[in-house]
This record gives sequence, structure tokens and C-alpha cells, in this order.
Amino acid sequence: MPERNPLDGEPRRDPGDRRTVLVVDDNSTIRLIVRRILEDNGHTVFEAKDGLDGLEMFRRDPHRYHVVVMDIEMPRMNGIDAFWGMKAIRSDIPVIVASGSAPEKYEHRLPVAELAGFLCKPFELNELVGAVGRCAPR
Repeated sequence: MPERNPLDGEPRRDPGDRRTVLVVDDNSTIRLIVRRILEDNGHTVFEAKDGLDGLEMFRRDPHRYHVVVMDIEMPRMNGIDAFWGMKAIRSDIPVIVASGSAPEKYEHRLPVAELAGFLCKPFELNELVGAVGRCAPR
């Protein structure tokens, strides 16, 4: 019988399903929750406190990450500008946006169809895990 995740009782992912995730959010509580959820599901997580820090981390080692989970509304650099900066460096990076606003609010500045996912805060644990899981590792 497969080992179960203590958070949701679902079977843990196969080691081949593990992703390295960059979580970009100015809210430290959200970063902590997302980190715990993803690590409990076997993923490796790196955190950035805003879009500028996230873009700098990504720029230093763009092939370290399988997927980015990012807020939109952040100080210093928003998620939209960080998205475009990351895509300019590595066009194939899957980006999942987690926002308290509907995707329509950003559609004139962010190609929602090009996102790997859009999670409306507050989101369910299985929504986050599923969205990350659908992003194929390299």
C-alpha cells in the first residue's frame, strides 16, 4: 500500500513526479503554507518575497526550476512583470498564478492562455498539488 500524505490522505507521488518549484509571494504566511503543501507532496521549494527577488533567483539558475507559482499583486515588482522577465529567459517555464482576483482582471497584460494554471485565492490543497503535478519535469 502506498504511503499517504498526512494533509489529505492521498497517496504520495512517485519520486519521478517530484518538481522543483519557485514560489513567489509577498505574503510570508502564504509562502509557508504553499511550501508545506508542496514539500509534503515530495516537491522541492524555493521562496521569493516579491517579483524582483523571484526574477533574480530565476535569472541566477533558470534550469533549476520545473515550475513557478506566483502571486500578481506584490511590491517592488508585480507578478506580471516577473512573468515576462522569466519567459524572456526561459520561454518554456510553466507559471501558475495564484491571485485573489479573477483572471479577467489581468487578461490585457497577462496571456492567461499561456499560463500553466490560474488559482484563485483561497485555493484548495488539491488544486495547488494538481496544478504543479500537471507541469511535466524536464
